[in-house]
Amino acid sequence: RAKDFESSASAIPPSGLRDHATSIRKVGAMQVTLAQRSTHLSMPIATAVQRHDERTAIIARVTCDGVVGYGTVTPQPERVNGDPGYDEVVEELTQRLLPQLIREGRREGAPIHWSRVPRFRSTSSASAFAVTLMEMAHLDWHLRQDDDAFGDLWPSHAEVPVMTTVSSLDDTVWSVDGAEQVRVKVSPDPLSEAAIGLIGNVARPVLLDYNCSGPSLTQVTNHLRQLDGVVPIVAVEQPYAPGNLIDHAVLAAKIPAPLSLDEGVRSIRDLDQIARYEAASMVCLKPARLGGLSTTRHAAHHAISLGLTPYIGGFFEDELGRRVNAALARTTVTAASDIGDVHHNEPSVWLPVAGGFGLQPESFVFDDEHVIAHIDTEV
Repeated sequence: RAKDFESSASAIPPSGLRDHATSIRKVGAMQVTLAQRSTHLSMPIATAVQRHDERTAIIARVTCDGVVGYGTVTPQPERVNGDPGYDEVVEELTQRLLPQLIREGRREGAPIHWSRVPRFRSTSSASAFAVTLMEMAHLDWHLRQDDDAFGDLWPSHAEVPVMTTVSSLDDTVWSVDGAEQVRVKVSPDPLSEAAIGLIGNVARPVLLDYNCSGPSLTQVTNHLRQLDGVVPIVAVEQPYAPGNLIDHAVLAAKIPAPLSLDEGVRSIRDLDQIARYEAASMVCLKPARLGGLSTTRHAAHHAISLGLTPYIGGFFEDELGRRVNAALARTTVTAASDIGDVHHNEPSVWLPVAGGFGLQPESFVFDDEHVIAHIDTEV
């Protein structure tokens, strides 16, 4: 894939001029590098459709004029519930998005402004993940170039309660320290006595996450009955497939708990349709699924205007992704969001740094054996 990317990028003719022929460009160097890093969750998460234990993040590095910016996104290993798999995202990056961004960078003489990156999104779900990655890297680059931090761009308005994720579907020991709300993965089957005991022991409000497993009204009602008086139920999350607004609307009208959509929120239009059909009262906004930070921020404001309660998701993102999501949450939402620390078996590779998002990876992350694609071009 790296070779294919370098070939496609090198075929883009260098431009010595800006938009106006009278403006001579100062020639410099710009590098874009993609690397991968796999880690294992210290607390694996089982869902109704798969078990999550190992994830592979894609890390982007944009370098120009001595300034470096980083971005990261962590796709699913394989396509599931409408989300793209890792290989799909890599192909979208190397075969479509990066050649376009490189072309624009050559034309402008620098990495394009981060706010323009989402305009290169196509209709595919893989494109949303790819755009999120490169918007983040370009934003980090521009912030560092201007000696600014993320909080200077979008100041925090309030502290946001932390939600953590656990599973009732295996025997993994739960760790909910620091969380004010807990998302519990469930299947349509009745909760076991052990699961009910674990849920009761968290002594925190709980969101029941079905991950599109298709429970019946009777099964959802049974879960709510099993947990009645045990813990407060914040919401029932995504029981049916993305796009199935009718069944969600019917269920929402018949259960006493709020209904939330997660995998079914991929665009501003989705929010409009959810509100129109009264398919949910809460929505989980995942930047990688929506296509970037700026799009997610807009989506949060739009959701609120529609009377929906938004919260930020992204459990499987790596340390940089979760830090950025947490900062985004504090400037957009007030509901508990999945922004706490997630522990991995491997040591962290992220080091504190001034400016931008405040983190940069150790240098070995971009050693040759980890690199997916690299281009070094004149601008």
